[in-house]
Amino acid sequence: MGFALAMVLALGLAGCAQVEKAVVEADRGLQEFFGTDDAASPSPGPPDSKDSDRRYREALAAAKAGNDGEALRKLRAAADAGHAAAAFELALAYSQGLGVQPDMRQADFWMDRAAELREPWALYLIGASYDIGGKKQRIPELAASYYAEAALLGHAVAQYQLAEAFAKGDGVEKNLSLALRWYGKAAHQGDARAQSSYGALMASGRGQPKDPQGGYGWLILADRAGVAEAAAPRQALAGKLSEADRKAAAAWAAAFRPGGGDELRDPSTARFVQILLLRLSYQPGPVDGIVGRQTAKAIGAFEADRGRRSTGRLSPQLLHDLLIASRRQAD
Repeated sequence: MGFALAMVLALGLAGCAQVEKAVVEADRGLQEFFGTDDAASPSPGPPDSKDSDRRYREALAAAKAGNDGEALRKLRAAADAGHAAAAFELALAYSQGLGVQPDMRQADFWMDRAAELREPWALYLIGASYDIGGKKQRIPELAASYYAEAALLGHAVAQYQLAEAFAKGDGVEKNLSLALRWYGKAAHQGDARAQSSYGALMASGRGQPKDPQGGYGWLILADRAGVAEAAAPRQALAGKLSEADRKAAAAWAAAFRPGGGDELRDPSTARFVQILLLRLSYQPGPVDGIVGRQTAKAIGAFEADRGRRSTGRLSPQLLHDLLIASRRQAD
């Protein structure tokens, strides 16, 4: 999937003009990610190479051995060659004074460089700075765009923050279905706050068909992880479920193991597709996050109705078409 289309899908075709305007003003060139074509975005710098990887590994080894000066030199060489992780660690070194005098101008420079190289933590932290309005002016549209980039790279905390933006309509158009998708992706990676929000929404049926047992399982995980907001809904839900359903949810929670999953074939994205198909009067079967025979048949029918080749599979084009169709139906 080209990164242009990926960003459109991440932001749900919503609020793109606002985001683009903010990005252009920031002069980072991210506006190219908001086109409707699937062209690859231009490289922000030299790609990683075996040489930069070697220097980065040498920097880590030097730091472990207590040779901070050598570590900084190797990090700088790797970062200059376009190594994203090296640029990020160099930003942290200057920010925290690790082996070098603190220098926030250098820290900001290397953090921006790491973000240009699409280092997920750098993208997330810059998004957070625009979100909370610390050193930077609070610009929710920019925060959402940075969160979206990091979320697309699998950063769980950014996925949670992007879900929060969609749930609240903060910097993007409010869209509970998209919020659910990103809550779910973060929840499957083990983010406890996302598990709490995902479970509560799933149990209540907000933005999707109600699934109290499934929601209870996620709330168990969040409650055990210490998320304060999960305790009350978990207890309330326990009184409404049968003993068999409670045991089944508890067994699921005990067996749960975090995993990243494929960008388009994770359960949350499958549920998202099933929800949109239902709203458009197709019949994908149960909203269970599994692309079975009935869901595949509904996807194929939707594709055929729009003049697409009927594949019955999840794809970037399918998500794009579903988002457009559901938005037109809402209008």
